[in-house]
Amino acid sequence: MLKTGLSALKLTSTLMFCLLSTTLAVRAQTDVSHQIGLQFSGISGHGLNYQLQVDRFGFETSGYIFLEQEDRDDRLEFNVGAELQYSLMQRDNIRTYGLFGVNYHSVDETDVIVSPGNEDSFEYRREDFTTGIGMGCEVVFFDHLALNLDLGYGYTNSDGGAYKETQAKGAVSIGYRF
Repeated sequence: MLKTGLSALKLTSTLMFCLLSTTLAVRAQTDVSHQIGLQFSGISGHGLNYQLQVDRFGFETSGYIFLEQEDRDDRLEFNVGAELQYSLMQRDNIRTYGLFGVNYHSVDETDVIVSPGNEDSFEYRREDFTTGIGMGCEVVFFDHLALNLDLGYGYTNSDGGAYKETQAKGAVSIGYRF
C-alpha cells in the first residue's frame, strides 16, 4: 500500500523541483512576485501553497502529505494541486483573475483487526481527480498579507470513475507576498 504512495511522493517531489527551476529561470523578468501561504480549494487542492506571478499570469501550486503509522495500522494521505491564473484587472491592492485548476488527492489506508484466534487486514484506497474553472479576487493588506477568494465550477472523478460530480466549488487562501 505505501509503495504506491511513495511512488506518488517521488512524482510530487519531481514536480516541485521543476516548479522551483522554472521560478529561478523566470526571476529575470521585471514584474515578478511570489506568495507563500495556506490554501483550501475545491478546485486546486489544499495545504501549503506557493504562487508565482509574472506580469498578468500567475501559477500556483499547493499540497500536503500526511503519514500515520500506529501499531499495525498505516495511513498515507496526500494532495497536490496546481492553478493557472490570468489577471483581468489589477489596481493598487486588488486583483481579479480568471483561473483553471487541477487537483489530485489520494488516501491509502491499511487497518488490521485482531480478534481472538483471527487477524484480518483491510486495505482501502481512494483517489480523486478534480479540474475546474472560475474567477477570483485577491486583496493585499499591509503591503504583504494577501487574501484570495475564488468561486468556480469543478468536475471531480473519484475512484476511477465510480463516482463523478460537477458542482460549484470555492477557495480561500492567505499568504505572505514578496
